[in-house]
Amino acid sequence: MNEDLGPLAPLVGTWTGNKGKDLSPEPSGSEETEYRETLSFEVVGSVLNAEKQELRVLRYLQRVFTREEGTCIHDETGYWMWEPKTNRVLKSTAIPRGVVALMEGEWLKDDNAQSIQLKLLSPEHESVVQPTWMKENAKTVSMTQSWSLDSQGLAYDQLTVLDIYGKTFEHTDSNKLTKS
Repeated sequence: MNEDLGPLAPLVGTWTGNKGKDLSPEPSGSEETEYRETLSFEVVGSVLNAEKQELRVLRYLQRVFTREEGTCIHDETGYWMWEPKTNRVLKSTAIPRGVVALMEGEWLKDDNAQSIQLKLLSPEHESVVQPTWMKENAKTVSMTQSWSLDSQGLAYDQLTVLDIYGKTFEHTDSNKLTKS
């Protein structure tokens, strides 16, 4: 493949991890769940936006299952996009609860690793689209993700702040994955 995917290139393929930890809200507090997941990236290629912005694009699919029962607890799809001109990365996400989000960050690289901090675009950009039910019952207020890629694999930490059960809750997810 001749496509210059920049920092996205090492992501192409399938990643698996079984060390995931999820802290999610419950009406009476919180619940911690250990999980395993598969995260797959495939090349879409170069995309020209309004004849001015050039993006390099990967499509991804993330499937998360409880370690104990093997129940699917999360399914997510979307795109990772890198803009060579600015070194900015965009991540669009859709989950089957009717929630769609757009995050943005910049790839950083040192001698041993690459990392990125993704954050939702500012509220005035409407970076989370949620149906009425979610806005009234489990509204996403903010979301940040930290990703790192090194010789040990791919790791992430995610913090999603929710308004749920009449309170604000910090829902967290983290995992370490290796390429299959």
